[in-house]
Amino acid sequence: MTPEALDTRLAGCCGRSLVAAHYHQIESESDDCAMHDIHPEIGDFCDFGVSLALDDDTVAYVAWDETFCQYGLMLTRTSTSDFTPEGNVFNRTDHPPWKDLMADPIKSARVIWDDFDGAPCPQAFHFSFASSRQLLLSAAQPMTRPNGKVELIGISDWVAVLHCQTIIESHLQTLGRLANKSVNRSGNSRQI
Repeated sequence: MTPEALDTRLAGCCGRSLVAAHYHQIESESDDCAMHDIHPEIGDFCDFGVSLALDDDTVAYVAWDETFCQYGLMLTRTSTSDFTPEGNVFNRTDHPPWKDLMADPIKSARVIWDDFDGAPCPQAFHFSFASSRQLLLSAAQPMTRPNGKVELIGISDWVAVLHCQTIIESHLQTLGRLANKSVNRSGNSRQI
């Protein structure tokens, strides 16, 4: 796969609407592996991936992956009937803020690229919706600093699910600063 192919695959979600959202966690003997609730003030967190069922009977599945670099993200699209969920699955469709995104057409989608050891690395997928809401899925996890402040750190094998506009903007700025210190590859964006 090339970076351009991933850009194109993500842009293919434009014009579609969400009909369901599920979180995928690595299977555990414990039922307490629902990590998505660990820092609700920032967002949700999955140690495996997020599946987005779309109104064209396909699923866009986002998970951490090593196709481009260690701890990058990958998006696969498949028909709903061919999709096989991985790990423990948590239906988030009727939970805020996912509930507000259902049936809201995706207006734009872009890959946020970074450079990781000389290779292009997809660090986040940024979606904008017709209602002006946004969604950022990022290869990031929360880290509590010694002063008690919780920050997002990237290059991670988790998927951070960010809905809050100010958190999205802050994380995009952080990713932008990191990308500007390396070879930046600007992801293609498609809008309708």
